[in-house]
Amino acid sequence: MSIFSRSEQEQADTTAPRSKRRALTIAGTVLAVALLSGAYGWGRAYCANHFPPGSIVCGVDASWMTADELASKLEESVSTYQTTVSGDGLNLKLTAADLGMTVDARTVAQRALAKSNASTWPLGFFSKTAIATGLDISVDRQMAADAVADAVWTHNQTATSPTNAQVVYDEEQQTFVTEPEQLGTLLDANAVTDAVVDDALVLEEKTDLDDAQLARPEVMSDSPSLASACDKANKMAQLNIPLTFEGKDVGTVTSAQIQPAITFDYSYGNVTPAVNFDAIWNWCYDNLNATVNGETETRVWEVNSWETANSLVPRIETLDASPLEVATITIEERPAESEGHEQYGRHIDVNITTQYARLYDTDGKTVLWRSPIVSGNPNTGYGTAQGWFTMDWRDEDITLYGPMNEETGKPEWASPVRWWMGFYANSDGFHDADWRSEEEFGGDTYLYAGSHGCVNLPIEKAHELWDLTDYGEKVYVHE
Repeated sequence: MSIFSRSEQEQADTTAPRSKRRALTIAGTVLAVALLSGAYGWGRAYCANHFPPGSIVCGVDASWMTADELASKLEESVSTYQTTVSGDGLNLKLTAADLGMTVDARTVAQRALAKSNASTWPLGFFSKTAIATGLDISVDRQMAADAVADAVWTHNQTATSPTNAQVVYDEEQQTFVTEPEQLGTLLDANAVTDAVVDDALVLEEKTDLDDAQLARPEVMSDSPSLASACDKANKMAQLNIPLTFEGKDVGTVTSAQIQPAITFDYSYGNVTPAVNFDAIWNWCYDNLNATVNGETETRVWEVNSWETANSLVPRIETLDASPLEVATITIEERPAESEGHEQYGRHIDVNITTQYARLYDTDGKTVLWRSPIVSGNPNTGYGTAQGWFTMDWRDEDITLYGPMNEETGKPEWASPVRWWMGFYANSDGFHDADWRSEEEFGGDTYLYAGSHGCVNLPIEKAHELWDLTDYGEKVYVHE
């Protein structure tokens, strides 16, 4: 007879299987833990000299590889590397051999393996881990430049060159403004080479060219000198420079003359405003002669356009608006007038000392005609007669003869002249002397190569005097 009651018996019958199940669960857990622990330990030991799963080295899946295996894979990747260079109208294929590529794959692999974490190897089944080591790829830049050069040169034969950002004059705004640069389509061979090398170092199989590889102009919009040049040009164009001659106002250089003459130098990427010398010179020549050119009885002058422009240009470039005295050049210098000529009324004054003659009007002051002369040679006894005379003989196209030579029976000299105006015994007179050069008239020619007493004149001056005079003209010869 059982000592348990019915309820106790039933409870005993259900408790026994539950205990067995618990035991089995615990045993299974222990076994699973043991297996996992063993697998983890195996994996950790294996990954001591193998890459854990999910390891990415330089773009290569190195899972379960040894360092040597990865090195071989990297060497293969580099040796078979090819890239396409395209963009901006260029299309070029290059290989590792073209670029002189080499890789220290063993060092890369060993360094990557040393940086891998064997203890976390199971995580590689769930996520990838990039191990940063650098490829240690070498590219021969000169070989790369040579490989790129021909293609870039060919492209550039029909490419558009870049243009500088520049300063231009805006007619509508009436001011100088800056205009942005234009890149064009010309490629910069160095920039293309740099892009190819950079991509090859990371085994990028395509190099896309963009604006970064286009040739750059020397001056860009953000150049400090560009804005500075624009500002200064506007200040130059606003100048008003007064011009004077002998203290009198003869004009003003204004924006109308300065603005069109402003130019810009873009050398070495540095923008500098300047003034075109020829433009200022031409303006001076065209506009100042009427107000500055002139003469006195002893001097003839005209504007020295070159010297005036040479002074104006730096004035404009340094923003100097102070008055400028116009430079002149002497065209002709004449001897001083003889003293007392005012009291003689109309007469021809012949000054032996200055070798100069003048025809005065009835007021004794107004000069109607003037000319340098060559008078008689006093050193040979042929000095021109001095004193007051009257023009008493006039003739055209005649020959003047010297005294007769007793031995030959012929005149000692004969001089054909076009215009003859005698005033002393028909022996001394004014006449043209076309055998003399222009330089002989005036000066001291008369002292060693003077005439036989006559007053020699340049041919055109003799003609003028002939037209202005007549019989009875008073002539005053003196030293």
